[in-house]
Amino acid sequence: MLTGLLVIATALVGCAGDDGPCQSLPLEGGDLEIGGSPETSIGFEPFADDADRPLVRGQQGGFHVWLGLQGRGLCPGRTDLEVRVFEQSTDTMPVFFHQPLRFEPAVDDPAVVELPRGIPMFICPSSMAGTPIADATYRVEVVATDVDGRRAASSRTFVPRCDASIQDGAFYDTCRCLCGDVCM
Repeated sequence: MLTGLLVIATALVGCAGDDGPCQSLPLEGGDLEIGGSPETSIGFEPFADDADRPLVRGQQGGFHVWLGLQGRGLCPGRTDLEVRVFEQSTDTMPVFFHQPLRFEPAVDDPAVVELPRGIPMFICPSSMAGTPIADATYRVEVVATDVDGRRAASSRTFVPRCDASIQDGAFYDTCRCLCGDVCM
């Protein structure tokens, strides 16, 4: 019995949270890069401020922009994310969510952690009825907190666009109607 407790105690001391040792990481936190994901949602695509980002139709009929994240100085594993999206000209916040997700070591650089899949930022239809979403500038702000309390934050601006090349153009007109101001 005592041996079993010692084994469990040793395992707990050697692990950060529920996902392995991170003792070499400074506790003050790290860096976070906001990007996107391709249409398939798998992978990370960096993008610059004010970049056009395609609106992708989701399974429930709304449209979203994929959010991808990479970080340094964060422990892989469970990470709490707080995401806010603001319409830039009015500073209204049509999107907010807080959820736990898992960062995994990047394949090409184990010092980098990333989300294995993009997160859908549901943009439209929006609670801002009558306001065209497509072609306006938005700001996304993300705070990531790992299991040891390390925090990293970042923000980026982007412009959601209806794109006829996404999903073989099947939902382009629907996107322009729901997210823009062009209904056929």
